Amino acid sequence: MENITGNVFTNVFKAAQIFKEGDRAEIYRREGSGMIFNMQFIGAVNTTISDEAVWWQGFERTTVEVETDGKVYFRGKIYEFLGMNTDIASIDEYSRNGFYTPLFSKGGRFSGITLNFKIPYYERVKIDLIRDERDSGSIALNWITVRDTDKINISYGGISVPYGAYLHSHKVLETARVGEEITLLESDKNGMIMSMSLFGKSDKFNFVEGCLRAYIRGGEPMLLSSGFEDYFGFCFGFNLGLKQFPMFGATLYEMEEESVNPYRVSAYRNHIDDLLTFTSGGYKITVRNSDQNTGYMNLKTTENMAGDKMGYSSALMGGQITYYEWD
Repeated sequence: MENITGNVFTNVFKAAQIFKEGDRAEIYRREGSGMIFNMQFIGAVNTTISDEAVWWQGFERTTVEVETDGKVYFRGKIYEFLGMNTDIASIDEYSRNGFYTPLFSKGGRFSGITLNFKIPYYERVKIDLIRDERDSGSIALNWITVRDTDKINISYGGISVPYGAYLHSHKVLETARVGEEITLLESDKNGMIMSMSLFGKSDKFNFVEGCLRAYIRGGEPMLLSSGFEDYFGFCFGFNLGLKQFPMFGATLYEMEEESVNPYRVSAYRNHIDDLLTFTSGGYKITVRNSDQNTGYMNLKTTENMAGDKMGYSSALMGGQITYYEWD
């Protein structure tokens, strides 16, 4: 960790049944000010790596909820922080992924998840795990570690996050018509995007050509990518296949023409080397289902759309966005 000079506090559960009194369990609490900087979650299957030997049923869709100073800003499913979206794929389809990034990693076939987001708090913090209702009452043997420090000092790429900022997470899931924009995030405050885990699903290919856009104070759109796959550092329909890297990666890939429909992709992008900061008092980030191949990307037309594979189609699109926000 960088810039940590304070005391470090930890809380560990080893082979513990934490869901004893329902579907919510507290795993950490502390009064004062500080910064959570690491959470580790283990327990999907045992060492035989057998699909039948499940030790934490519903592991991937268990929700992490961090309450800072009495409010919940950071909340999401374990897998979705890592670009592995549970709305379009099962835990088995993500089992072959193993990767490290500065913000999160996956070190086991089903689990071994770490979240390294720096989560500041100024009065108190509480972390709960919440089970999906489909897993209520089923087995949940947990190995969990939480690490905290009483020093708040957050910076990336030479830019410091202001004291008083909070780490937020936000999830979007919508069906977009061809040419339609989905708002991924909108705020009237200042912010810095840390990570976006996005996904798409459609019976046609065209959603892969949709660009990401940013609007500052309601102004004209500023393109953040030349296409959906380009935003993640890939190109031409993710034709490198299923690959993960420290700053971007594809965690689900069903994009070949001969594959069974629908086309599906899930991927992540971390903004540490190329920061996305908005300090002009208000911004919006969108993604579009397909875009034009030539000229300026016109928001008012669906002519000359790219990514045509036997016509165009609506797409299920969205993702999990993690970001700092301050006044």
